Amino acid sequence: MAWQFPKMTRRTFLKSTSVSAVGATLYHPDWIRLAGPTHPDAADHFAHSICNYCSSFCSLRITVAEKKGKQRIMKLGGNPNSTLNGDKICARGQSGLRQVYSANRIKTPLIRVAGSKRGEMKFRSATWEEAWDYIAQKSKNIKPWEWTVYGGWSTCSFYVPHTIAFTSAIQCPNLITSPTQNCVFDGHLGTNSMIGNFVVHGENIEDYENSDYILSIIGNACIGGVSTCRAVRFSAGKEKGAKVVVLDPRASETAAKADEWYAIKPGTDLDFTLAMLREMMDNGWYDEDFLIRHSNMPFLVRKNQHNAWALYLSDKKEPAVIDAHSGQVVFLPAFSNHNLQSSAGASVTPLLHTPKGFQHDGEAMLTVFDAQHQELQPYTPEWAAANTGISADDIRKIAREFSTAKSPIVIPGWSGARYGNIQMLRRVQAMIQTLKGRLDVPGGWIFGGDYREQVRNMWAQKDNPKAPPLASLAGMPFVYWSANAAANPGTHDHGYPAWAAVHRDQTPKDSPDWAAFPFTTEVGLDSAIKGKLTWKGAPYLCKAILLNGTNPMRDAPEGFWQEAFTHPNMELVVVMDVMPADTVAYADVVLPELTYLERDEPAIYGNGVNPDNMLITRYQAIPPAYDNVILTDAFLKLTEVLTGSSEPYYQSVQDLMGIPAAPLKALTEEKRAKGIQNPFTMALRQMDFEAKAKGLGITPQKLDADLRKNGVYPVAKADELIANYGMPRKMALPTPSGRAEFYSNLYGQLREQFGLWDNPYFSVLATHIPADCRPGSKAPMADDEFYFTFGMVPVVSHCSPNNDFQPLVSISKFRGEIYTGLWVHSLRAGKLGLKEGDKVWVTNQLTQQKAEASVHVTRLVREDTVFLYSGYGDQNPALTHGYRMGTALNKITPDFIEPVSGGFRSQEFTVRLERA
Repeated sequence: MAWQFPKMTRRTFLKSTSVSAVGATLYHPDWIRLAGPTHPDAADHFAHSICNYCSSFCSLRITVAEKKGKQRIMKLGGNPNSTLNGDKICARGQSGLRQVYSANRIKTPLIRVAGSKRGEMKFRSATWEEAWDYIAQKSKNIKPWEWTVYGGWSTCSFYVPHTIAFTSAIQCPNLITSPTQNCVFDGHLGTNSMIGNFVVHGENIEDYENSDYILSIIGNACIGGVSTCRAVRFSAGKEKGAKVVVLDPRASETAAKADEWYAIKPGTDLDFTLAMLREMMDNGWYDEDFLIRHSNMPFLVRKNQHNAWALYLSDKKEPAVIDAHSGQVVFLPAFSNHNLQSSAGASVTPLLHTPKGFQHDGEAMLTVFDAQHQELQPYTPEWAAANTGISADDIRKIAREFSTAKSPIVIPGWSGARYGNIQMLRRVQAMIQTLKGRLDVPGGWIFGGDYREQVRNMWAQKDNPKAPPLASLAGMPFVYWSANAAANPGTHDHGYPAWAAVHRDQTPKDSPDWAAFPFTTEVGLDSAIKGKLTWKGAPYLCKAILLNGTNPMRDAPEGFWQEAFTHPNMELVVVMDVMPADTVAYADVVLPELTYLERDEPAIYGNGVNPDNMLITRYQAIPPAYDNVILTDAFLKLTEVLTGSSEPYYQSVQDLMGIPAAPLKALTEEKRAKGIQNPFTMALRQMDFEAKAKGLGITPQKLDADLRKNGVYPVAKADELIANYGMPRKMALPTPSGRAEFYSNLYGQLREQFGLWDNPYFSVLATHIPADCRPGSKAPMADDEFYFTFGMVPVVSHCSPNNDFQPLVSISKFRGEIYTGLWVHSLRAGKLGLKEGDKVWVTNQLTQQKAEASVHVTRLVREDTVFLYSGYGDQNPALTHGYRMGTALNKITPDFIEPVSGGFRSQEFTVRLERA
C-alpha cells in the first residue's frame, strides 16, 4: 500500500487544539500548593499524574508551559522516577492531553431536547442547577431498588470504594462495572480461584526481567495491547535472552517478538494447557516441596454421593492429609499458609502421593494431586494435537522447556471473555505456573506492592468485626463480600436484593441466560427492565440508570443496550463522561466530568501494577478549562438529590471506608465556604494526605513536597516485600484455605449451592470444556466460513472514545486496514477474489448479526480464521474524528454467556464473508 502521511501545519495544529483555559484555580491549603509556578512568563515546569487510558495506570510527568498567566499542557511523558514505567509511555498515554483540548469534549451539563428520542444526540446546554433539578424531578417516583449504577473502568478502578459507598447511601443494590463481563472478572476468576487475588491487573505481575522462558496463551493484550509497564519489562527480559513462545491464531504484536509462534486453532487453548499440565505431572516436572508446603495438593479427596470429587473434612471443616512419618490421617487448620502443622499443633509432613490402595474409614481416598492426575489421563499430547493443530512433539517440547527453565512464566492474560471455557483455561494456566512453585518469586508471578499491602492489612484486621469492609478487604474476599451484600435482601432497609440475584434465582439453571455468580455484570438487567422479575409479589423493575465513564453501547453486543435505553420502562438515563461516547447519545441528562489532567485526586494510591510499593496521586496540571465536576463530589450531590440529604453518603463513607464522617463533613463545609471547587474531594484529599503521612511517620507537608517533586513516594522495594511478606511462603493467600488451591473451594461451593455436580464449568479440578464454535456441525468449513478472533489494538483503549483524538486517528489511518480492517489469509482471500481494502459483509453464523468491514490480506493469520481489532467503529457523530472508522466489534459478537460469571462468549462462533 502507499503510505499517506497526514499534513499538519503549525496553524492547523493550533486551530485543532485551541481551547480557552478558563475557570478558577482550585483553592488549596498552604501545605498543598498550587500546581506549577504562579508568576507570569515562567519557564516550562513539570506536574505529575497518573495515566487514565488503561488499567496499568502508568506514572506521568507532564510538561506545562505558562505565558502571561495562562498554562497549557505541552507534553505527556513517563515519569523517570517511577519503577512502574519509567520514562516510557504509549501513544494512548501521550495523546491524553487531547482529551483536555478536544473540541468535542463535553463542556457543560446537557439535557435532552424535549420531544427528541434517546440516541438522537439532541441536547441543550444547561446549568448545574438545571441538571440537578432535572434529575430530582424525574426521579421522584423511582424507588431506590429501581436504580442501577454502572461504573466504568476509566474511573472506577480508583473510585470503586466511593461507588459502592454511593450505592449504599442511596440504598441501590444494583451495581455494574465495566469491563467486568468482558475481562476483569470473567477470565481473571479462573486465575483468582487458584490464588485468591482480585484487583485490576495488579494481582499477577509477570517478572519478565528475570524470566528465562515466557509462554503467551491469549496473552497479547498484556504486552502488545499495550500495557507500557509490561512491555518495558518484557523488552528487558528479551534483551537478557528469555525465550518467548506464543500461541495465537495470528501473528500478534507479541508473536512478532517471539522465538516461536504457533498458530493454534481458535478455542483450543484449554486443550493445549491440559495436555501440558498432564506432561508436567507425568514427568515429575514440578516443585514437590512447594506443593507439599503451600498448596492443597496433599489434601485428601473422595467421591461423594454424586460421584464427584469432594474434600475429606473434619466436623470443623478442616482438611485432611496423610502424615509421611506416621502414615496416619491428620487434620490441618482450615486456614493457613502452610501444611506443616496439624490443627492440634503437631508437626506434619504431608504426602503428595497416595499409597497404593489407600483407604480411610473404609473409603478409598486420593490426594488432590493424584485425583487431578487421574482426571488428566485422557488429555494426551496426541489428543491435544488433533484439536489444536500443534503437533504432539511440539506440545511435549514446550512442556519440557517450560518445566526445565529456571524462571518460567505463563502470561496470565487479559481481555478474557472469548469462550465459555476461558475460566478453566486461566485456572489451568495458574496451575502450570504454581506447579513449578513460581509464585511470588523473582522471575515468576509477583504480586503488586500496593495489593500486597492491602492483603497484609486484611490479615491484620481479620478478627476485627468493626473493620470497615472497603478498607479492610482485598482480593477475592472483597468479591465475596460485595456479591453477598448485593444478593442479601437484608442489606438495605427496603428488603430488595440486586436484580441480578433475583434473576439468577428465578431463571432455570439450564437457561442460556443464567449465571451462578453474576458479580457486577448485566446478566438479568434485560429481565429487570422488561418487568420479567418479581419480588414481594410485585414486578421488580429497573427504571433508572446512572453511568459513569463507561460505554456499554460499544462494550456489549449490539442491540442489548440500545433496547435497554429506549425501553418504555426506562424513565431516566444519567450519563457522566468527558467525551461524547456512543452511550452519551442515549442520556436524558449528561454531567460533564473533569479530565484527569485538570484534577487533584481524593486520595493517594499505590503505584498500579508495580511490584514495588510506591505511593502516587494525581496533581492538577492546569486549572480546569470548564466548570466540570469530579465523581466524588457528584456522588455527594446525587445523594442529596435522591435522598434529600447528603448525610447518608458521609455515613456510608465512614461505615464502609473508615473515613470519619464528622470531620470530613466539617472540612467539606469549610472548603465550600471558601469557594473551593469540588470541596468534598478536596476534603477527602487533605484527610488522606494526613492519614498516609502519619502512617509513614512524616508530615503531610513532606509527603506533598516529595510527591510534587518526584511524582512517586517509595515505600518498599519488591525484593524486600517478597522476602518478608511473600504469598504464600510468608503470608497466606486470600483463598478460602490460605493456600494455592488446585482443588477449587470457590467452584466447589458454587457447585454445591446450585447442585451442578455434572457441569464441567463448576468442576473443582481441571477438566476439558470444549469451545463449540459450530454447534451441531461436523461438516468441513466452506471457503467463505471462518473462525472469528479479535484483539486489543495498541492505540485505542477498550471501548474508549480516545480513538477520537487526532494523533491516534492519524496513526490508525496511517496503518490502514492493518488496524481498522478484517485480517484474512491471502490464500483464502484469493479463493474469494478479495483484495486489500475490499469491503465485505461479515455475518455471524449463529445469530446472523452482520457488519461491514474492509479486508486486510495477510499471511499472518490462520487460513481458517479472520481477525479484527477492537476499539473502532464509533457510532456517535459527535466524535467527529473517529466516527465510523473501522468496524464495531459488538456488531458481530453475540449475547452468549458462560454459566459461572456470565462472561461473554464473544468468539464462540464462525462467520461468513461476502463481498459488500
